[in-house]
Amino acid sequence: MPHITTSLAYSTDSAGMHPSHTLPIKLRAIAAAGFRQAELGFPDLEAYAEQEFSGYRKLDNHGNGDLDKLLQAAGKIHELCEELGLSILAIHPFSQFEGYEDVQKRAIGFERAVAWFKVLKEHMGAYLGCLQAGRQAKLRSLSGHVPDMRYAIRQKITHLHLCSDNLPHAIARAYADPTVANGLLQHSPEGSAILHLASSLKALATTLPPEKIFYLQISDGSRRVTPEALSKSAEEQGISPLYAWSNAWRPVPNMDTVCPRGGGMTWGGYLPVLDVCEAVLRTGWRGPWSYEASMYYGLSRCMLTERLI
Repeated sequence: MPHITTSLAYSTDSAGMHPSHTLPIKLRAIAAAGFRQAELGFPDLEAYAEQEFSGYRKLDNHGNGDLDKLLQAAGKIHELCEELGLSILAIHPFSQFEGYEDVQKRAIGFERAVAWFKVLKEHMGAYLGCLQAGRQAKLRSLSGHVPDMRYAIRQKITHLHLCSDNLPHAIARAYADPTVANGLLQHSPEGSAILHLASSLKALATTLPPEKIFYLQISDGSRRVTPEALSKSAEEQGISPLYAWSNAWRPVPNMDTVCPRGGGMTWGGYLPVLDVCEAVLRTGWRGPWSYEASMYYGLSRCMLTERLI
């Protein structure tokens, strides 16, 4: 696929969700599936450190914890990746940092960033996935990225770079609304969700500078969850329904073809993933693509690890 991408990656936190799916198993499965890059979930790395070092203390919001042991674990993972022919595209999610105006919160975030960048040194060239306050972004070194493509265009952000963090985040603002029965955006200026998305994608393709895009995360969004169940889950977690949807209802695109469920059941994917991908390509950008899926409802039976171990 060199005409549309420089490489394909798969996220470790999407490669298996059962406790038995350790980080080495996930990385071996990703490599065996033909990928040459992986996004490394920081919780996966810390879980591996816990397995390697009894009594390991996870890093707190200040970056305090058993950092030396974590760096040793990261070094072992780096060696495994070299053995498998894998490189790490990004390490994520660096949360509670970007977007905060509170001086103390930002100071705490920078303290933690120092520890994370020591981990990044074990995987030279990796991006740092940063969760922004209210939206997700990516950063390399200390450059921020705004994932909402329409927001980036509207604000004419020229000094930042963008990782389009997986598609439901962006499409939910321009097409989908899982909190309503038909799953589509209501009361759009253009009169329908389809027309609204088309308008947004046209603006994206003609306005977004391709050199501002680092990489593109892709996934689908599922209608398997009812608006009522989604709202209840979001309330219990203290987050917005769209955030809850993105956390747990993102199947891999074309999941019904890749891993059919049988019995008339589907994964419920319905987002216009190809339309968005084509719009990004129309900017002239060519770079890494990464799969990051989070479909907790039954997905563990059909992850890479389940097929290869």
